[in-house]
Amino acid sequence: MAEQSGQDPSARGKIAATISEISAERRWFTFMRLSFSGVCLTWLLLVVWAIPGGPIADMVPDYSASAVLGLLLALVAVCGTVGFMFLWRPTFKDDSIQDFVHVLLGGGLLLRRRGQFKARLAAECRRAKSDEVNVFSLIVLKLAEPALANDQAANRRFGGKLAALWARSVARADDIVGDAAEDEIWILARGASELGRDIITARLAAQLSSADVLPSFEGAMMGAVTFGESGQAAKTLLKVASERLVSPSKLAGQQAA
Repeated sequence: MAEQSGQDPSARGKIAATISEISAERRWFTFMRLSFSGVCLTWLLLVVWAIPGGPIADMVPDYSASAVLGLLLALVAVCGTVGFMFLWRPTFKDDSIQDFVHVLLGGGLLLRRRGQFKARLAAECRRAKSDEVNVFSLIVLKLAEPALANDQAANRRFGGKLAALWARSVARADDIVGDAAEDEIWILARGASELGRDIITARLAAQLSSADVLPSFEGAMMGAVTFGESGQAAKTLLKVASERLVSPSKLAGQQAA
Protein backbone atom coordinates (compact mmCIF):
# COMPACT_ATOMS: atom_id res chain seq x y z
CA MET A 1 0.00 0.00 0.00
CA ALA A 2 2.81 2.42 0.79
CA GLU A 3 4.18 1.79 -2.67
CA GLN A 4 0.86 2.61 -4.28
CA SER A 5 0.16 5.93 -2.62
CA GLY A 6 2.98 6.86 -0.22
CA GLN A 7 0.36 8.22 2.20
CA ASP A 8 -1.22 7.11 5.42
CA PRO A 9 -5.03 6.64 5.54
CA SER A 10 -5.44 10.03 7.20
CA ALA A 11 -3.61 11.81 4.38
CA ARG A 12 -5.60 9.89 1.78
CA GLY A 13 -8.80 10.80 3.57
CA LYS A 14 -7.94 14.50 3.63
CA ILE A 15 -7.10 14.53 -0.08
CA ALA A 16 -10.26 12.55 -0.90
CA ALA A 17 -12.33 15.08 1.07
CA THR A 18 -10.62 17.93 -0.78
CA ILE A 19 -11.34 16.31 -4.15
CA SER A 20 -15.01 15.98 -3.16
CA GLU A 21 -15.13 19.65 -2.16
CA ILE A 22 -13.55 20.74 -5.45
CA SER A 23 -15.97 18.54 -7.43
CA ALA A 24 -18.91 20.08 -5.57
CA GLU A 25 -17.51 23.55 -6.22
CA ARG A 26 -17.21 22.81 -9.94
CA ARG A 27 -20.84 21.68 -10.12
CA TRP A 28 -21.96 24.77 -8.21
CA PHE A 29 -19.96 27.10 -10.47
CA THR A 30 -21.27 25.34 -13.59
CA PHE A 31 -24.78 26.19 -12.41
CA MET A 32 -23.61 29.76 -11.73
CA ARG A 33 -22.24 30.14 -15.26
CA LEU A 34 -25.46 28.78 -16.78
CA SER A 35 -27.62 31.10 -14.68
CA PHE A 36 -25.37 34.07 -15.50
CA SER A 37 -25.66 33.25 -19.20
CA GLY A 38 -29.45 33.07 -18.85
CA VAL A 39 -29.63 36.48 -17.18
CA CYS A 40 -27.36 38.02 -19.84
CA LEU A 41 -29.46 36.46 -22.62
CA THR A 42 -32.64 37.93 -21.12
CA TRP A 43 -31.11 41.42 -21.00
CA LEU A 44 -29.94 41.00 -24.58
CA LEU A 45 -33.45 40.05 -25.71
CA LEU A 46 -34.84 43.07 -23.84
CA VAL A 47 -32.40 45.39 -25.65
CA VAL A 48 -33.30 43.81 -29.01
CA TRP A 49 -37.02 44.23 -28.19
CA ALA A 50 -36.44 47.94 -27.49
CA ILE A 51 -34.88 48.56 -30.94
CA PRO A 52 -37.50 50.17 -33.21
CA GLY A 53 -38.04 48.02 -36.28
CA GLY A 54 -35.78 45.30 -34.82
CA PRO A 55 -36.23 41.54 -35.32
CA ILE A 56 -38.59 41.16 -32.37
CA ALA A 57 -40.79 43.99 -33.70
CA ASP A 58 -41.00 42.12 -37.00
CA MET A 59 -41.91 38.86 -35.31
CA VAL A 60 -44.47 40.46 -32.94
CA PRO A 61 -46.02 43.35 -34.90
CA ASP A 62 -49.07 43.58 -32.63
CA TYR A 63 -48.52 46.48 -30.20
CA SER A 64 -50.29 44.87 -27.23
CA ALA A 65 -48.51 41.56 -27.62
CA SER A 66 -45.19 43.35 -28.02
CA ALA A 67 -45.81 45.39 -24.86
CA VAL A 68 -46.63 42.27 -22.87
CA LEU A 69 -43.51 40.55 -24.20
CA GLY A 70 -41.38 43.56 -23.25
CA LEU A 71 -42.85 43.63 -19.76
CA LEU A 72 -42.17 39.93 -19.29
CA LEU A 73 -38.59 40.30 -20.50
CA ALA A 74 -38.03 43.26 -18.19
CA LEU A 75 -39.45 41.37 -15.19
CA VAL A 76 -37.37 38.26 -15.90
CA ALA A 77 -34.21 40.33 -16.48
CA VAL A 78 -34.58 42.41 -13.31
CA CYS A 79 -35.73 39.55 -11.08
CA GLY A 80 -33.06 37.26 -12.54
CA THR A 81 -30.34 39.83 -11.84
CA VAL A 82 -31.50 40.44 -8.27
CA GLY A 83 -31.82 36.70 -7.67
CA PHE A 84 -28.39 36.03 -9.14
CA MET A 85 -26.76 38.68 -6.93
CA PHE A 86 -28.62 37.43 -3.85
CA LEU A 87 -27.61 33.82 -4.54
CA TRP A 88 -23.99 34.32 -5.55
CA ARG A 89 -22.81 37.37 -3.62
CA PRO A 90 -22.09 35.36 -0.41
CA THR A 91 -19.79 33.05 -2.40
CA PHE A 92 -17.64 36.02 -3.46
CA LYS A 93 -18.00 38.18 -0.35
CA ASP A 94 -14.23 38.42 0.18
CA ASP A 95 -13.30 38.28 -3.49
CA SER A 96 -12.92 41.00 -6.10
CA ILE A 97 -14.76 41.38 -9.39
CA GLN A 98 -11.62 39.98 -11.00
CA ASP A 99 -12.04 36.76 -9.01
CA PHE A 100 -15.64 36.57 -10.18
CA VAL A 101 -14.55 36.96 -13.81
CA HIS A 102 -11.90 34.26 -13.38
CA VAL A 103 -14.56 31.86 -12.09
CA LEU A 104 -16.89 32.73 -14.96
CA LEU A 105 -14.05 31.82 -17.34
CA GLY A 106 -13.61 28.39 -15.76
CA GLY A 107 -11.50 28.98 -12.66
CA GLY A 108 -12.19 27.87 -9.10
CA LEU A 109 -11.71 29.28 -5.61
CA LEU A 110 -10.54 26.26 -3.63
CA LEU A 111 -7.62 25.67 -5.99
CA ARG A 112 -6.59 28.67 -8.10
CA ARG A 113 -4.68 28.91 -11.33
CA ARG A 114 -1.37 30.78 -11.53
CA GLY A 115 -2.80 33.95 -13.07
CA GLN A 116 -5.82 33.83 -10.81
CA PHE A 117 -3.62 33.57 -7.71
CA LYS A 118 -1.40 36.46 -8.86
CA ALA A 119 -4.45 38.67 -9.38
CA ARG A 120 -5.70 37.87 -5.87
CA LEU A 121 -2.24 38.44 -4.38
CA ALA A 122 -2.08 41.87 -6.05
CA ALA A 123 -5.56 42.67 -4.67
CA GLU A 124 -4.48 41.66 -1.15
CA CYS A 125 -1.44 43.93 -1.48
CA ARG A 126 -3.68 46.87 -2.39
CA ARG A 127 -5.95 46.16 0.55
CA ALA A 128 -3.04 45.90 2.97
CA LYS A 129 -1.60 49.20 1.72
CA SER A 130 -4.87 51.02 2.31
CA ASP A 131 -5.65 49.38 5.66
CA GLU A 132 -2.96 48.44 8.18
CA VAL A 133 -5.33 45.93 9.79
CA ASN A 134 -5.13 43.73 6.70
CA VAL A 135 -2.07 41.53 6.95
CA PHE A 136 -1.08 38.35 5.18
CA SER A 137 1.86 36.07 4.45
CA LEU A 138 2.92 34.20 1.35
CA ILE A 139 4.34 30.66 1.33
CA VAL A 140 6.06 29.14 -1.69
CA LEU A 141 6.53 25.37 -1.91
CA LYS A 142 9.00 24.16 -4.55
CA LEU A 143 9.01 20.46 -5.41
CA ALA A 144 12.10 18.51 -6.42
CA GLU A 145 12.22 17.34 -10.07
CA PRO A 146 13.69 13.87 -9.27
CA ALA A 147 10.88 13.18 -6.80
CA LEU A 148 8.27 14.32 -9.31
CA ALA A 149 9.75 12.01 -11.93
CA ASN A 150 9.65 9.05 -9.53
CA ASP A 151 6.05 9.76 -8.56
CA GLN A 152 4.51 10.27 -12.00
CA ALA A 153 2.11 7.33 -11.72
CA ALA A 154 0.59 8.53 -8.43
CA ASN A 155 0.44 12.11 -9.69
CA ARG A 156 -1.38 11.09 -12.87
CA ARG A 157 -4.13 9.48 -10.81
CA PHE A 158 -4.83 12.93 -9.37
CA GLY A 159 -4.73 14.80 -12.67
CA GLY A 160 -1.20 16.06 -12.05
CA LYS A 161 -2.36 18.02 -9.01
CA LEU A 162 -1.42 15.73 -6.14
CA ALA A 163 0.79 18.32 -4.42
CA ALA A 164 -1.76 21.10 -4.87
CA LEU A 165 -4.52 18.89 -3.47
CA TRP A 166 -2.36 18.06 -0.47
CA ALA A 167 -1.66 21.76 0.11
CA ARG A 168 -5.37 22.57 -0.07
CA SER A 169 -6.18 19.72 2.32
CA VAL A 170 -3.76 20.96 5.02
CA ALA A 171 -4.18 24.73 4.52
CA ARG A 172 -6.57 26.71 6.69
CA ALA A 173 -10.08 27.30 5.38
CA ASP A 174 -9.40 31.00 4.70
CA ASP A 175 -6.04 30.41 3.04
CA ILE A 176 -5.78 30.73 -0.73
CA VAL A 177 -3.92 27.94 -2.55
CA GLY A 178 -2.50 28.41 -6.02
CA ASP A 179 -1.43 25.64 -8.38
CA ALA A 180 1.38 27.79 -9.82
CA ALA A 181 3.16 25.07 -11.82
CA GLU A 182 3.76 21.34 -11.86
CA ASP A 183 6.61 21.81 -9.37
CA GLU A 184 5.41 24.86 -7.42
CA ILE A 185 2.57 25.61 -5.01
CA TRP A 186 1.69 29.02 -3.55
CA ILE A 187 -0.27 29.62 -0.34
CA LEU A 188 -1.61 33.02 0.66
CA ALA A 189 -2.13 32.91 4.42
CA ARG A 190 -4.72 35.60 5.12
CA GLY A 191 -4.48 37.37 8.47
CA ALA A 192 -1.07 35.83 9.21
CA SER A 193 1.51 38.24 10.61
CA GLU A 194 5.15 37.22 11.02
CA LEU A 195 4.25 35.29 14.17
CA GLY A 196 1.30 33.61 12.48
CA ARG A 197 3.47 32.85 9.45
CA ASP A 198 6.03 31.11 11.66
CA ILE A 199 3.32 28.94 13.21
CA ILE A 200 1.87 27.99 9.82
CA THR A 201 5.22 27.26 8.18
CA ALA A 202 6.35 25.22 11.19
CA ARG A 203 3.19 23.10 10.94
CA LEU A 204 3.62 22.61 7.19
CA ALA A 205 7.33 21.89 7.59
CA ALA A 206 6.64 19.28 10.26
CA GLN A 207 4.20 17.49 7.97
CA LEU A 208 6.54 17.68 4.99
CA SER A 209 9.40 16.29 7.08
CA SER A 210 7.39 13.43 8.58
CA ALA A 211 7.81 9.79 7.60
CA ASP A 212 4.30 9.77 6.12
CA VAL A 213 4.95 12.57 3.66
CA LEU A 214 3.89 12.10 0.04
CA PRO A 215 6.73 10.77 -2.17
CA SER A 216 6.64 13.85 -4.43
CA PHE A 217 7.64 16.04 -1.46
CA GLU A 218 11.01 14.40 -1.01
CA GLY A 219 13.59 17.15 -1.47
CA ALA A 220 10.93 19.89 -1.46
CA MET A 221 11.91 23.43 -0.46
CA MET A 222 9.78 26.06 1.23
CA GLY A 223 10.05 29.83 1.64
CA ALA A 224 7.78 32.37 3.33
CA VAL A 225 7.38 36.16 3.53
CA THR A 226 5.00 38.61 5.18
CA PHE A 227 3.54 41.73 3.60
CA GLY A 228 5.39 44.84 4.71
CA GLU A 229 8.34 43.00 6.21
CA SER A 230 9.46 41.68 2.81
CA GLY A 231 7.86 44.18 0.45
CA GLN A 232 4.48 45.54 -0.58
CA ALA A 233 4.17 44.39 -4.19
CA ALA A 234 3.03 40.98 -5.42
CA LYS A 235 6.09 40.47 -7.64
CA THR A 236 8.45 41.43 -4.82
CA LEU A 237 6.82 39.05 -2.35
CA LEU A 238 6.97 36.15 -4.80
CA LYS A 239 10.60 36.93 -5.62
CA VAL A 240 11.70 37.17 -1.99
CA ALA A 241 9.81 34.01 -1.00
CA SER A 242 11.50 32.12 -3.84
CA GLU A 243 14.89 33.42 -2.73
CA ARG A 244 14.29 32.15 0.84
CA LEU A 245 13.65 28.53 -0.13
CA VAL A 246 15.07 26.07 2.40
CA SER A 247 14.31 22.47 3.29
CA PRO A 248 11.21 21.99 5.49
CA SER A 249 13.25 20.29 8.22
CA LYS A 250 15.60 23.27 8.41
CA LEU A 251 12.70 25.68 8.48
CA ALA A 252 11.02 23.71 11.26
CA GLY A 253 14.28 23.83 13.20
CA GLN A 254 14.56 27.58 12.72
CA GLN A 255 11.03 28.15 14.03
CA ALA A 256 11.61 25.85 17.01
CA ALA A 257 14.76 27.78 17.89
